[in-house]
Parts: sequence; C-alpha cells; structure tokens
Amino acid sequence: MKKYWFVLMLAAGAVLAQDPPADGAKTDAPAATAKPAAPAPAAKAKPPVKRLPPRVRTGSIVKAEFTTEKPGSEGESAVGKKSSPAWAVLTLKLDPGRAASIFDYVLSKDGTEYPCLDLAEDDGAFSGKLRIYASVESKTCRLVFAIPSAEDEYEIIFKLFAEEGTPAKLNVKPPPPPPPEKKAEEEKKPDGENKDENKSGDGNKGENKEEKPAE
Repeated sequence: MKKYWFVLMLAAGAVLAQDPPADGAKTDAPAATAKPAAPAPAAKAKPPVKRLPPRVRTGSIVKAEFTTEKPGSEGESAVGKKSSPAWAVLTLKLDPGRAASIFDYVLSKDGTEYPCLDLAEDDGAFSGKLRIYASVESKTCRLVFAIPSAEDEYEIIFKLFAEEGTPAKLNVKPPPPPPPEKKAEEEKKPDGENKDENKSGDGNKGENKEEKPAE
C-alpha cells in the first residue's frame, strides 16, 4: 500500500514540475487557410483622342469626303462636264466675316495641284453660279475637286498668297494596328497521344531487334 502511494506522489510531482504557460503567451492555433488573392482591377481603356478640324486660311474643314462617286450637279457646273476616277468634297466652315471662292484653294499630291471646280452654299447643289461665298456669320460652304484617287493623302493649299507653316493634310489614314502577341508556349498534346507515340516508338524498336536463336 505504501508503495502504491509513493508512485502516485511521484506522478503528481512530475505534473506540478511542468512550467505553466506565461501570461499573454499564445498557444499554437491551427494555421489559417490562405485566402485567394483578389484579381487585379482591369485597366481602363483610354478615351479616343479627338482630332480638331484642319484649319485653313478662312476657316476650318469640318468634313472631307473622298469618293469614286461623282457628286450631283446641275446647270453649267464644271462637275457635270468633267470625268474623273475620284472626287473630293470639302465642307468649309467660314470664320465670321470671311469669304471663300473657287480660286482660293487647291489640293496637292506629289507636286501636282488639283483646282477647285465649283462652290456651293451649305448642302446646295453645285450649279456653276456661285464663285464667291461671303459669310457674315459662321456658315458653311462646299468645295469640289477632281482627284486621281480617293485613297491618297492630299494637302490643301491657299493659292492667293504664300502662307507660313505646313499645309493641312486631308484623307490621312490611321496607322495599322500592332500585330498580335505571339504565344510563348506551344499547345501541349493530350497525355494519351504522347503515350501512344511512346508506345509506337517502343514497338518499332522491338520490331527492328533481331531475335536471337535459343541456345
């Protein structure tokens, strides 16, 4: 009996001898599962850059049409009497108090000039009657030119006297888009196909081996 009590006292002393955890000490907690990273916000597309209308001596070219279709005309207009593979119709918004005539502007390409054939007020027809159009307010008129191609780029030049600076360019084509990025890695074949190829290779090797006669 005394021996039994002696064993119990030894066990109790061993338990009391262990140091208790210090105050504020954190016990080991199960590791928290890592949360998936939030997807990066998509980059905002940049708004398209607005181009201002090309400026000329007496106003702004607010619209430029380059076409192979002949513009409508009537009466004694030079448009009806002329044939051309392409045409340019420019809508000119005059500055207040300015005027335009068929002698003011030409289109130029590679040193060759193409004169204005006729002038029309706003959306009116080309009739050959209007030679000078004056605008007290900021109004529009249209000028028509016979040109060799509707796909080329042209400069509009004021002809009454030489101007400083570079002439405005019309029918400017936008630059081509950049080529798509090439994939860095080739598409991998399914595992089944790779295994079949390995097996067929091993089979071919076995067929090439010569069978040794049994001794």
